[in-house]
Amino acid sequence: MKIAGNFAGQITWTSLELPPRFTIVAGPLPLLPALQGVLATLGRVRLGAPQPGFGATEAMMPEQPRMTVTGVVLGAPDAQELAGFYHRLLGWQFVADEPGWAKLESPDGGPGLSFQDESGYVRPAWPAGPGDQQMMVHLDIKVDDLDEAGAHAIAAGADLATFQPQDDVRVYLDPDGHPFCLWIISPD
Repeated sequence: MKIAGNFAGQITWTSLELPPRFTIVAGPLPLLPALQGVLATLGRVRLGAPQPGFGATEAMMPEQPRMTVTGVVLGAPDAQELAGFYHRLLGWQFVADEPGWAKLESPDGGPGLSFQDESGYVRPAWPAGPGDQQMMVHLDIKVDDLDEAGAHAIAAGADLATFQPQDDVRVYLDPDGHPFCLWIISPD
């Protein structure tokens, strides 16, 4: 255990790491002998400058657990049919294909796409107006050539959306109405 500061019972910006989820942040605060004993028992005291958002009034702060996005899940009336469309569109391989659920794996190791049956699925409107079912998510897919990629998307089963908000983006609808955008880097 490292303790720094003046040794009259003050420690400035001390944080105690508690496995696995909490950090005690204090500073400056008088350390009573009993608290010093608790700190010594629990171990691992880290001293340093305060981080943004941390202050003396935040006595217990949950630490950020490690989180990794491994996929995006799209609801559909038939998971296998929608997964088949994205397999044709992206060329990604199936890693799961079971009743009501399918998953495609990204070849570059990024998040995959999963699909689940939703018995009450309602097709979203694009763009949504008052009272319309709104999209819950859309995919952005970078391409080298909008026209070539657009022709491929239509051949795979997509529809070109009527509303197109930008010149360097094309909005398409998958067979179940989920919007997805093909885009290129604008030559500015």
